[in-house]
Amino acid sequence: MFTRGIVFFCLVGVTPGLFAQQMENFEVLWNVQSFHGDTEAFGIALAGGDLNGDGYVDLVIGSSTHYVGNYNGAAYIFWGPEYSSLTIIHNPTQVNSYFGQSLDIGDFNGDNFADLLIGDASFSPDTYPWPPYSGRVYLYYGGPQFDTIPDMIFGPIPYAVAFGQKVANIGDVNGDGFQDIGIGSPLWPGYPIRGKVYIYFGGPALDTIPDVQLVGFPDEQNFGLEIGGGEDVNGDGYDDVLVASDGPGWPPQGRIFVFFGGNPMDSLWDFTVASRWGRFMGVDGGVVALKNFTHWGYADVAAAAHGVVDTGVVFRGEERIKPNPVAKLLEEQQTAIEEFGYDLAASRCLNFSALSASNRYFNNRAGAVYFYVGGPSFDTLYDALFTGSNQVARYRGNKISRVGSIDADQIDELLVANLVSYDPYYLPAYVWLIQYTGTLVEESPNPPSLPLRVSVYPTVAKDFVNVVFTGIKQGPVGIIVYDATGRRIYTARKEVMSHEGQLTWHLVDKWGHRVPDGIYFLQVLSNRRKVAMERVMVIKKQGGEP
Repeated sequence: MFTRGIVFFCLVGVTPGLFAQQMENFEVLWNVQSFHGDTEAFGIALAGGDLNGDGYVDLVIGSSTHYVGNYNGAAYIFWGPEYSSLTIIHNPTQVNSYFGQSLDIGDFNGDNFADLLIGDASFSPDTYPWPPYSGRVYLYYGGPQFDTIPDMIFGPIPYAVAFGQKVANIGDVNGDGFQDIGIGSPLWPGYPIRGKVYIYFGGPALDTIPDVQLVGFPDEQNFGLEIGGGEDVNGDGYDDVLVASDGPGWPPQGRIFVFFGGNPMDSLWDFTVASRWGRFMGVDGGVVALKNFTHWGYADVAAAAHGVVDTGVVFRGEERIKPNPVAKLLEEQQTAIEEFGYDLAASRCLNFSALSASNRYFNNRAGAVYFYVGGPSFDTLYDALFTGSNQVARYRGNKISRVGSIDADQIDELLVANLVSYDPYYLPAYVWLIQYTGTLVEESPNPPSLPLRVSVYPTVAKDFVNVVFTGIKQGPVGIIVYDATGRRIYTARKEVMSHEGQLTWHLVDKWGHRVPDGIYFLQVLSNRRKVAMERVMVIKKQGGEP
């Protein structure tokens, strides 16, 4: 039996006169004020996606100190398209914990419905050997009859502490076509504190046993405090995982890591850099991946570092990432107490990505969110600004998150929270849904400077081989497969309408029969021009041939 949970029909929307404020190329579409007992942490986590499959984006707001007799946390779901009906998911197992302090959305079981992840890093088991605050993560499968009963529970895990302080949809890191889950345990293993990230491969057989475990250096502190990803940084066809830690020593400077995806994915980091631009790089504002931000075909890596002049730094994605940033974003009206880059969010903006960066202390603690649109002509001047008066709502931008496009214009909307848990004036907490309204020019999908790259994976194959290409001109793209004697055994062709695409060879010949084990050569053609030749080895499937 399915239940819709606790449903309220409430009049929520933009309050007249609330926004006597500066708005540059942003429009407020909707807002909601914190409920009784929820002022302290309403908006500590934000997410958006179509949970019930009705074609509309739903909004999820975490409140880790939601109070029902005890502080036990909750997540609020506002159902699109009107956001006037509400479901509350309460902590299913324990009081006096912080259920709802982390959220994310993705289709993790492959049923074409968005699923909801909710973390509770302070969950404390009652029995030895589980330490206090081991933590748990709850997964709620989406569907037409979305209910408030968790379908899977991750954790507790031996030696994991604060498991679930960060949860993330990290994209498809192993190339099987399903979105995967990343869960941070920044206090692992208790003492000394190092931190760990657990990865769970998505799919119909999703289980609660971690498939990959990531760690940093032996002297790491709070590794996994922030997790990002969901994009391909090095252009090999796999999504990559971004992790931030405090790094060694005190005060913490911050360090970020990039782990390249693969099949199989390993647990060795492929890029790391410690901050030279300020403190807490990546661990306060997070670390995000930005597809087509400063150039085409790769995802850049962005993080923020708080210093005397707070800085957002962008590292250019490529096959071998360099430790020097290609862009530095600075707040234009700096004072000593400002915190530009306190939170970051990546979003889609037509063919490019956009980066949002907040400053909760802007304009005497009114707070602000800056919006930077990427592209081949990217500059460090903001394209939109959301701020306001501190007399009504303070600390805008404590949390920001992309929620997808609610009007199908391929430009993601943003959720912004002010999260006033430490506000001595006890002003209400708000969450705003804002839309970018600035002018955009949809760039050609084939800019002249677009580099041509072809990658083939896996190179040792049991079931299939993918050919991923970026920088291809519009027109026909094909592959020709040769055996070790040079005999052509298979061809495939497709018409490409954008700068990137993929072809798959299912290890069959031109008659549809599986090819024998051995060495094969794949030739890639673009507009009948030979552009690449790659070698692969075919080995027998486990359990015998199909």
